[in-house]
Amino acid sequence: MTLSNNVISGSIADATTSTKGIASFNSTNFTASSGAVNTIQDIATSASPQFTALTLTNALTAANGGTGIKGGTAPNGTLLIGNGSGYALNTLTAGSGVSIANGAGSITINATGTTYTASGTLPPALPAMLSR
Repeated sequence: MTLSNNVISGSIADATTSTKGIASFNSTNFTASSGAVNTIQDIATSASPQFTALTLTNALTAANGGTGIKGGTAPNGTLLIGNGSGYALNTLTAGSGVSIANGAGSITINATGTTYTASGTLPPALPAMLSR
């Protein structure tokens, strides 16, 4: 490279070798031919890349876009609940007058032991509406 009159000039090595200018690439996964750069799967906006050899041995952490939880063995009715530094698998806790049933792929929440008492005069149409 040379600088003359505020113009940089020079040449870069042919991009058809494993050395691409100032960077070096693995020619098995990255090729360049006649100035065209190709990845092993020709990834483009219209492509459907396959990652069949990708295996995670640990759960992807929350900091990296995952949950940090291996959900494959999650018990029935568990949810991902934030714990201040990531997530934990846990179930909802029933309070007074509430029951919670955890099933495979479901959580059922019901009000229990609730009785409502009304006093006073009911509007004439209300008993008919309640009997439906």
